[in-house]
Amino acid sequence: GAMPEVNTATAAIASSVEQQAGATTEISSHVHKASDSTRSASESMGAVSESVEQTARASERVQNSAAQVAKRTDDLRETVTTFLTKVTED
Repeated sequence: GAMPEVNTATAAIASSVEQQAGATTEISSHVHKASDSTRSASESMGAVSESVEQTARASERVQNSAAQVAKRTDDLRETVTTFLTKVTED
């Protein structure tokens, strides 16, 4: 009769609902992992960005120091040239 058919249909529905719940749990797990990966990548990019900024600042300091050394070298060369010129003139 009708009762075995209803039982079969109910079992099939219950099985489908169970499978869907499992699939939903799996999808949720993948979404959570993707979210964690995205957060981690974002944090890494922030760290890289900070490192790039620090490197740029350090490079600027080195460039300024090199310019000062070049200026002092020119000043010293001029002083030595002036000194040698005066010594050889006398």
